Amino acid sequence: IGGRVKAFGPTPSDGAMNLDTWVNLTWLPGDFAASHDVYMGDDFDEVNDATVDSPVFRGNQAATLFLAGFPGFAYPEGLVPGTTYYWRIDEINDAEPNSPWKGDVWSFYLPPKTAYNPEPPDGAEFVALDSTFTWTPGYGAKLHTVYIGTDYDTVNNAAGGAPQGPLTYKPTLQSEKVYYWR
Repeated sequence: IGGRVKAFGPTPSDGAMNLDTWVNLTWLPGDFAASHDVYMGDDFDEVNDATVDSPVFRGNQAATLFLAGFPGFAYPEGLVPGTTYYWRIDEINDAEPNSPWKGDVWSFYLPPKTAYNPEPPDGAEFVALDSTFTWTPGYGAKLHTVYIGTDYDTVNNAAGGAPQGPLTYKPTLQSEKVYYWR
C-alpha cells in the first residue's frame, strides 16, 4: 500500500537529552494506523525485539502520546538519571493485512548525577598552563566542589572542600606534571 506506514516525528527527538525524571512521548501516526502498540525500556535490543508478550510492552492505545515517570504510569518512581531509554511505536490496523507495522526504535537519555564532558578531557596532554577547566553539571546539580592534584588516590578520595556555583575552575598548573581532577 502507498503512504507512510510507520510512526514518525518522535518527541523527544531521537537521541535527545531529557532534563526531567518524567517524559511525555509523542509521535505522528502512520497513514493507516487505527491504534499504536507502545514499547519502552532501557535496553535497545529488548525494545527492538519486543512483542506484545514482552515486559517492555506498555499497551495498545489510540492516542499519540505516552507518559512515563509518574505514579500510575510506566516508571512510577521516575526515570533514572544517567539512563538511556528506548521506545518504539508499532502501528496497528486490524483491517489491513500488512498490520502491524513495526516502528523504528528511538531513544532519549537523562544526564548522569555526576559532572561530565570535562574540558580538558581525561587523558589530555600538553594542557596550557593558563587553562580554565570546565564541565557539564550532573543532573540537578547547583553547586560543585573541584578537586585537583598530582596524586590520583588523593584526588579520588578527597572529601569536603568549598562548593562553588560556576562551571569553571582556574587552577595553578606547573609544566611537566600530571594532574588529576574531578
